Amino acid sequence: MTKTVRINNKKVDVYLIILDCLSGKIINEELNKEKTIIPNLKGFANKYTFYPNCFSPGTWTPPSHASLFTGLHLSEHKVDGYKLFAPRGFTTIASMLNDINYETYGFFANGYFDKFFGLGEGFKNMPVFWNKDKPFVDIKTKLNIKRPFSSVKKYGIAKYLEVFFAKVINSIYKILTDSRSVRRKSRLSTKKIIKRTIKTIEKRDKPKFVCINLMEVHRDFNPPDWVKKKFNLHSMDIEQNPTSYLAGKNHISEKEFIDLKKYYKAEIFYLDYELKALLEKLNQEDNALVVITADHGLHIGERKSSKLKEKALFDIPFSIYNELTKVPFIVKFPKGFCDSKNKDRIVQSHDIFNTICDLTGLYNKKTVSSRSLLSEKKRDFAKSELISTDYQTEGVRKYNKDFGKLELEQYLIQRKTAIVTENLKKYIVCENGEVEIYDLNNDPDEQKNLFEPEDGIPDFIKEKIDYVYNVRNKTVPREENDNKEVIKNRLKELGYM
Repeated sequence: MTKTVRINNKKVDVYLIILDCLSGKIINEELNKEKTIIPNLKGFANKYTFYPNCFSPGTWTPPSHASLFTGLHLSEHKVDGYKLFAPRGFTTIASMLNDINYETYGFFANGYFDKFFGLGEGFKNMPVFWNKDKPFVDIKTKLNIKRPFSSVKKYGIAKYLEVFFAKVINSIYKILTDSRSVRRKSRLSTKKIIKRTIKTIEKRDKPKFVCINLMEVHRDFNPPDWVKKKFNLHSMDIEQNPTSYLAGKNHISEKEFIDLKKYYKAEIFYLDYELKALLEKLNQEDNALVVITADHGLHIGERKSSKLKEKALFDIPFSIYNELTKVPFIVKFPKGFCDSKNKDRIVQSHDIFNTICDLTGLYNKKTVSSRSLLSEKKRDFAKSELISTDYQTEGVRKYNKDFGKLELEQYLIQRKTAIVTENLKKYIVCENGEVEIYDLNNDPDEQKNLFEPEDGIPDFIKEKIDYVYNVRNKTVPREENDNKEVIKNRLKELGYM
């Protein structure tokens, strides 16, 4: 059994950095380039431990984070589709660390980290960075600046001018933070979160668990002008709405997808630029576990098919291919610990759960679905799941009520499970029985389906799939307000719908 790590008689600090929507495939490629768009991440990865074969348990934000925070697979916690509440009885790692006197901080640029949904459960310190309606100046008054004469008469000229200029400042702030929707990341939020994290690192009174989520590489892509100039990019005029694209309401050409990929890489470059100061600070922390990963990747025009009227996959809906499930995973272990001998093994991002438990003494909280990076026993498979597509399907049907009738559309909206074995063979099994098999060693882009109906799939894969379905069909206790209409109303309030 691993002993709780103490250096100078202090418990280990834990820093979990989640770079929302960052592709593991692209990071793997960039880390192997001499001239890279991620010099700071590359320096950190070269100095510590980089796992090139890391797979996320989910394909989008809520289910992936629920796995990170609970150490469970999707079929166990069942957060997906319109089921966005963390189930009752499933305790997060933040809550567990609170119980052993850790100070817990959640700095999130994503609207799903809302106490309403429970994904922020356990974080004592969780300031709001993502709220698009949060003003720069908080105005609590019924004064109406559109009625100057009556307002001045009632409140006085000084109060009227104070409110008038506060509203002007708030309007400018809203433009600068690019907050037309919650999913449009805020450059200001990225800067604020990094600055706040650096200040938090400097606190030495208690052991810390700090988790941050940065949305800089999430669409809509819109890097700063100086980055556009560096990458020789023109002004963005491509409609970046994946649901209307899949519905056939807007067209994106192959050339435009190429341009979108350039913009995506420009955003990755800018994120790496902003991370420099934080990574330099974390370099100095010997008594810390640092994990840099992502919740999922991104499709930008891959897997074009004539069955789908010559459309390709865009963003995150419906896929379980490596563009979404393969994520970066860079780990700085506390002084005296390393895993360099096993860095090529298969890992999953929620393996961080059991690793934290090992390093903080929470041995009895470890889960079967997570595998500690400090364990000598390696993973023999990785599992990714898409257990509900109702949220994404309904989004597309807003633009095209007939979506789902075409052959490939029927395939897309199927629930899917992907199993990757330790020899990097990938099995995808759909709810309707369709199967795909890929050799990721020789076919990393998953282009050649090796499945032969007469051969079927191995018994050990069948067992894993059967287990998924058996667990998935079990109910879990839910909150009273965990229903579709409540969820939809809340998502509308946040700007997601």
